[in-house]
Amino acid sequence: MAEFRVVNNGSVLVTTVGSCVAIGLVDPEAGIGALGHVMLPNHNGKQTEIIGKYADTAIPAMIKEMEMKGARKDRIKAKIAGGAKMFNFPSNSFSIGEKNIEAVRKILKEYGIEVLGEDVGENYGRTIEFHTSTGRMVIKKANKVLKEL
Repeated sequence: MAEFRVVNNGSVLVTTVGSCVAIGLVDPEAGIGALGHVMLPNHNGKQTEIIGKYADTAIPAMIKEMEMKGARKDRIKAKIAGGAKMFNFPSNSFSIGEKNIEAVRKILKEYGIEVLGEDVGENYGRTIEFHTSTGRMVIKKANKVLKEL
């Protein structure tokens, strides 16, 4: 949680999310991929040492590290999962999951990164397996349904 990994060795990275969002990035031509697990949409100008915690700091850092390993931004594609509404508060329409999804989509669009697939929202957690060399994302939902993007 609140971390990301960038690899160029064909690893399968795994994380579990509820209201957090998992972001899988891949440059399939270079065989470089990354998986991030963001908890919040933005850092609001606060000094932070936990870059992976926020969508607005994690995504740029992931892209930068991928480029340092040989990826090209124009080839990077994304898949996202998570952003669930884990608690239902009738008097409050606030959902951190929705805000996380919105922020991730916005930042990826700003960087010109196409989202090839997503499994977001709803009210259940997910375990994500991201195949870093191909961009294959396998999602195991808390309700035992399996989905592949």
